[in-house]
Amino acid sequence: MVMYLNMLRTCEGYNEIIFPHCACDSRRKGHVITAISITHFKLHACTEEGQLENQVIAFEWDEMQRWDTDEEGMAFCFEYARGEKKPRWVKIFTPYFNYMHECFERVFCELKWRKENIFQMARSQQRDVAT
Repeated sequence: MVMYLNMLRTCEGYNEIIFPHCACDSRRKGHVITAISITHFKLHACTEEGQLENQVIAFEWDEMQRWDTDEEGMAFCFEYARGEKKPRWVKIFTPYFNYMHECFERVFCELKWRKENIFQMARSQQRDVAT
């Protein structure tokens, strides 16, 4: 069973939430398919009918500055910053805007847990070495 789970975890799309195509203010024509996982947040360009195109933008979680929902516009909004560039807001128009927000919150919660666990393990190892 462990071997099966380890193999499964290497499959593309494992533990990734993919949302139906929807409009996005960063594209003049066409839509995006949004994918959220613990490793990244992706916007895959597609036509208004949902036909995939070649452009994919993958954001690392440490690039995310802020995120929120626009209840009136039924949109999920996020601000990201890359390198020395000025931070930029992006709006994704989807009926699943609240769920996207919950996914973001959960990813950041789990990333925080991982970070805290790493620090706890390091402290534990330091104590073991000292004794």
